[in-house]
Amino acid sequence: RSAGNPRSLVHMTIRSYAFLFSNFFLQLFILYMIATEEQVMDRFAGQMFLCNFGAGIQTCPDGPNCIGPGGTNYQNAGKMYDYASWTTRTYVRDSLKILFPHKADEIQEKIDPGEYGLENYW
Repeated sequence: RSAGNPRSLVHMTIRSYAFLFSNFFLQLFILYMIATEEQVMDRFAGQMFLCNFGAGIQTCPDGPNCIGPGGTNYQNAGKMYDYASWTTRTYVRDSLKILFPHKADEIQEKIDPGEYGLENYW
């Protein structure tokens, strides 16, 4: 009031409020995206959706639905692991292939991470 409302002061005030509202909008948008991500990722507790992977293992390797998420046949229950073990074993195999690219075929042949499947059907 005492400055007489100069144009530059009015312009800076309007600009400050524009930044304030854009900041509010951006923060709300980020919170919304985090909440959406939590809804999607927490539905299966960070695990992949099972369907019926490995439910009919007694008919494998020649029966229906004997291909696991890793792309190999379920041959026996001894090569079926829980999700954490399977992802760790797959990660180690893939890391070795990256570290030793000249031995990638040998690593793929000799290191079998097994398959991920249903641990308990009921």
